[in-house]
Amino acid sequence: MKPISIFDRIGLQKQIDLQRSSGWDLQTDFQWSKGVDLERSFAPLDSDNMAFPGASTEQAVALSQLMGLMVNETISEMECSLPRMKYHGWEKLLAQFPANPELHELGEIFFAEEEKHAKSFQKFLEIFCHQINVSPEELKSLLPSGKNSLFQAALLWNAEQGGAAFWWTVAAVEETSIQAYRAIVQKKNETDPLYFELHKRHAEEESRHDSYAFMMLDVYQRLPKSLKQRAFLKTDLLLSQLLPGPWVLTELAKIFSVKKLAHRSPFFRVLADTLPLFENMPKATLIKNFWTKTPYVSWLINPAFRKKGGQGWALPQGSRKPLHGI
Repeated sequence: MKPISIFDRIGLQKQIDLQRSSGWDLQTDFQWSKGVDLERSFAPLDSDNMAFPGASTEQAVALSQLMGLMVNETISEMECSLPRMKYHGWEKLLAQFPANPELHELGEIFFAEEEKHAKSFQKFLEIFCHQINVSPEELKSLLPSGKNSLFQAALLWNAEQGGAAFWWTVAAVEETSIQAYRAIVQKKNETDPLYFELHKRHAEEESRHDSYAFMMLDVYQRLPKSLKQRAFLKTDLLLSQLLPGPWVLTELAKIFSVKKLAHRSPFFRVLADTLPLFENMPKATLIKNFWTKTPYVSWLINPAFRKKGGQGWALPQGSRKPLHGI
């Protein structure tokens, strides 16, 4: 989306009108009642299945579904953290800056949309859990959690100290969400229709408001700064790039606890059967695969991978076409 100047009241108002008129409704715009097609994939694996070598067709589907749920939960965890960051990362910045009221209104829409996105991913998880006859708590024990994580604590500390690593992280996650959808598009016929529709609408809305993080970074850069804040100017981007990696890799290790749940559902049993794929792989190779070959995970933890445009599952570098019509 073409950047909008934070001083352009007309442009900001047009953006407000666009987001209000194009937004979707969580309750009425999805066919939740149709449920999930358990025979289909969620997040696509890489084109050559290099990240999960040796997986059977059944195991590949289960791994794809788990990866897709991890994608949802990671995004949801980031979006659920926004209220904690809102005062220090947004309200305090605008209180110091003579911003147009439209910039405030656009921010309120941004936070409301992110809250809606988190709820949509949680609703999908609940439907999936109901269909495989497990509790959301059981499934969540395998999925990423930001609660009490060093990652979120560091972002909050940075915001409290007057840094902007939070907005760099928001920008990266939104771009990654859009690119993840572009990967899903390439496997549309193999993807569960509800999962596809959820990510399509999510990516469209992210694409409409992804410029807001950069507006706030513009505000931040224009504010008078203390010596500490001037130091943050040089380190915030680096901090936002370094923090997700260890968190994501740590959360991925939760898959090994699926052994305890194997008796609860065929889904968990198939996942438990995939563990030798990981256990027999040298740890350095496993980490390398997650770093360079695993959809979404590599985008989130490896900034260099994002610059390349991915390997075999995302669009080429520089491809930022409008999402409608894909």
